[in-house]
Amino acid sequence: MTSRYFYKLNCVLLLVCLAVLPVNADVRDIVTHDNYHDFAASLDAEAHEIELDKFLSLMQQDNVVVFDLRSRQQYERQHIQGAQHLGSDITAEKLQTLAPDKEATILLYCQYSFHPVRMMSLTMLSMPQLVRHGYQHVYTLKPVWMGKMDRYEEALKKLPMTPLAPVAPVEN
Repeated sequence: MTSRYFYKLNCVLLLVCLAVLPVNADVRDIVTHDNYHDFAASLDAEAHEIELDKFLSLMQQDNVVVFDLRSRQQYERQHIQGAQHLGSDITAEKLQTLAPDKEATILLYCQYSFHPVRMMSLTMLSMPQLVRHGYQHVYTLKPVWMGKMDRYEEALKKLPMTPLAPVAPVEN
């Protein structure tokens, strides 16, 4: 058997493997910029955005999951009591583990919910993803700082936050 024979055999095996792979992939699970944009644009974002008082009221109900979309470090420093860290890397597997009931009410918040920041609101990006994964009762916390800044101080007093953890020293 020559090396040319093994080369041809490997090429045939590679083609067979490539031909079989798409059969197992669900095309609906592949997210492109265009299909994300189209799906997100089809949603009524305002219908999924709620004020702080409604957010707090829903937190008291049964079958509610609160997700913190901020970084793990921000979450560990302080978060709303009862919130689970989801972060921005949202996968079907992670959602199945953290919120297996798709009929649950999902409440989302991020850094933008509390402070005007120079970054995109993760709640605005994540809400369509959760709806696309089959969660129909998904709500984002409307930024508490919008309008008057004195509302911000008042809002923070209403939120049941975990104790503020000390900042870890930065190592070089």
